[in-house]
Amino acid sequence: MASIKKIKRCIKWFIPYGIVIHREEKKDERLSRKQNEIRNYFLSLNTNDPEILEIIGYFKKYKFSVFPYEFSRKYHASDIDVFFDKTAKMKYVLHNMINTKKKNSV
Repeated sequence: MASIKKIKRCIKWFIPYGIVIHREEKKDERLSRKQNEIRNYFLSLNTNDPEILEIIGYFKKYKFSVFPYEFSRKYHASDIDVFFDKTAKMKYVLHNMINTKKKNSV
């Protein structure tokens, strides 16, 4: 098993940088194409469904999003504190926390 890792490391040294970059560009291009297909699909729909109309309205205003709803634009991943539970060896977030600190009444 260790020899396989050594071989992989050696191969990485010989792969030209341009090939690696080209691979990443193609991956981004495929993703972008798929996002446009999804966006165009929704924009081409003719429906009265309020949820679909909300998605269509979002796509008319903004580019592709995994969550195509206005409420999602007010949340940013960098604002979310992620914690790690050593016992369970899993990450977690605190959801709907209410400020439980009591005010001093003097």
